[in-house]
Amino acid sequence: MTAGTVQSMSIADLRPGDPVVRVDAWWRAVRLLSVGQVHLLDNPLAETLRSGDVTSRLRGHRGSVSGATLTCAHLNRVFADRDGEDLPEISGWRWYR
Repeated sequence: MTAGTVQSMSIADLRPGDPVVRVDAWWRAVRLLSVGQVHLLDNPLAETLRSGDVTSRLRGHRGSVSGATLTCAHLNRVFADRDGEDLPEISGWRWYR
């Protein structure tokens, strides 16, 4: 690829070890866990999940979960590339209803 040219790329062109694939997989997993933590009203493992078990609307700062997980996904990649370790865990956060 030379300066001034743009190369088109699709997900099919990426290999499993590529950083883009790893960040995407990490972000998708974190979003799935976040949905479970933020949107579910009760323990989904205790009984069959019904539509009434899921909140209809987020209130307050919880709407920023998707953006926060995207930021963490990329920061995790930067930490891993620079230090060889994952992003330090941030504990003590609480989600209030």
